Formats: sequence, C-alpha cells, structure tokens
Amino acid sequence: MARNGLQGQYETGWHTPIIGPIWMTMRRRLHQEIRICIDVLLSQQSSFNSYLVRAFDKLMEGLADMRPAGALADADPQAASLDALRQEIADLKKRVQDLERDAAAGSKVAR
Repeated sequence: MARNGLQGQYETGWHTPIIGPIWMTMRRRLHQEIRICIDVLLSQQSSFNSYLVRAFDKLMEGLADMRPAGALADADPQAASLDALRQEIADLKKRVQDLERDAAAGSKVAR
C-alpha cells in the first residue's frame, strides 16, 4: 500500500487485539501438525538409511569374500604400502625384543 511515498505495513502478532491470539493459536497448531508429519518422515528416512547401511555392509563383505587374497594388495597401492609398513613394524618390534633380551642376558652375566 503505497500512497504519496508512504508505505504502511500491518503485522499480525500476539499483541494484535482479537485476531492476534487467534492467529498465534492457529500458528502453533499448524506447527504441531507439521512437526508430526516431519517426525514420521524422519523416522522413515532413518529406518531406510539404516537398511541401506546394513545392505552396503553385507555387499562389501560379499565382495571382500569373492576377491582372492592377493587381489586387494595388487588393486590398491596404499594397501600394499600399508602391508609393507605393518611388516616393517613387526620386524622392528621383534628386533627390539631381541635386543632387550640380549641386554637383559648381558646384564645378568656382568653381575
């Protein structure tokens, strides 16, 4: 509503006589109804997502079982380097244990 450069804007809120409380009550009720619908949809979506995750997990397990043992290392260079690092760590742990055992045996002999 523009007349002579003046604009008037009327907002209906809680403090508007008669219409305000009715409007706010309707708004609250509409909000509750929408929340009921949204909560149902969220529950259904959550169930669907859980189902998909379980299905994909089973699919991945099935694919992993179908691969030959060495196929994963050949297909993924990171897996091969991780396996090499794991082996190196295992070798180093064994070497440290051997050195500690030798050091403990040497200290017992020196006594």
